[in-house]
Amino acid sequence: MGGCCESSNNGPNKSNNNSPNENNNNNSPNENNNNSTKELNNNSTKELNNNGPNESNNNGPKIKIRYDQFEEIKTIKEHSSNVVSLYELNNKKIISGSYDKTIKVWNQNNFSCEQTIVEKNIIKCILEFVPGMLLIGSDSENIHLWDINSPHDIIFEFKGHLLAINCLVKCDDNFFASASNDADIRIWNYFKKECDKVLSGHDSNIFCLIKLKNNKLCSGSADKTIKIWNYIKNECEITLTEHNCWIKSLLESDDENILSGGDDGNIKIWHNYKPIKVLIGHNNSVKFLCKINKDYIASASFDNTIKIWNLNEYRCVQTLESHLDKVIYLLYHSNGFLISCSNDKTIKIWQHKLEKEKNK
Repeated sequence: MGGCCESSNNGPNKSNNNSPNENNNNNSPNENNNNSTKELNNNSTKELNNNGPNESNNNGPKIKIRYDQFEEIKTIKEHSSNVVSLYELNNKKIISGSYDKTIKVWNQNNFSCEQTIVEKNIIKCILEFVPGMLLIGSDSENIHLWDINSPHDIIFEFKGHLLAINCLVKCDDNFFASASNDADIRIWNYFKKECDKVLSGHDSNIFCLIKLKNNKLCSGSADKTIKIWNYIKNECEITLTEHNCWIKSLLESDDENILSGGDDGNIKIWHNYKPIKVLIGHNNSVKFLCKINKDYIASASFDNTIKIWNLNEYRCVQTLESHLDKVIYLLYHSNGFLISCSNDKTIKIWQHKLEKEKNK
């Protein structure tokens, strides 16, 4: 696998509202592994097509779904600028957000655009807190609330941050969290429309924020640290300092390990908050980490590629090299598709490869 270029940038300060400016390259190899398949019996053959996985009766040969292998089936280019956010709605429709200041709603079956919402600012993150109600984070310091069924104007603005909003995460049925370039995490009461707590501790931009299975929050920052927060008690419980670069992406695996992607192109795996493995392969920042299933994840990078990783063997099993610019976000849709978006202004749909069982 290709080497990694470690970032020499020391990170922004609190007054900086810009993400890193990194070089693109596309030298990562394309690797394949033929050992990661799932057999389907003759009476319940699962086929992948533009409508996602579906069951059909078939008396033909057994079909194997390659959970470790994807192929591109569609490229969508309807945004006029960088596409930087994806979200699956409660009704399975897909949302995309772009630097062109629009939010587009896509049909999950034929991937046609059904609706366009025009925002006032560059879109950075999206959260559907309750069905049909969208929270939008942008390069503005405010979080906007939209009704997707009546998208004529902003319903409400959550005000408190000082700089751009990079992440939105649902905490529970009443609260959501936001992370900003102002280095703070704010906990908001959705129904009271007010800020409940401010979690301070990072020294620079917070690029990623996830909720863990233990109901804690986990954040990654340009200060090169990962922090674990008890947001109910309003305190930071643990700070992880083993990264020597900006931290751009976070993911929790099924076994409750934490994965973190950095500007050096590496993905660290943490068990009980201690680093146990490093996945090496990208040549630039790892911008997003996406769970496929308990055994596989996908990573999006500023090297223009998507990599599929086997978590049991700690290795890359496929590199997807179709995007022409930085890959910013990934979504594994409940219909069984991997969806990616990029600074090349496109959204790409990827489906699992299928194999017929070989005759014995």
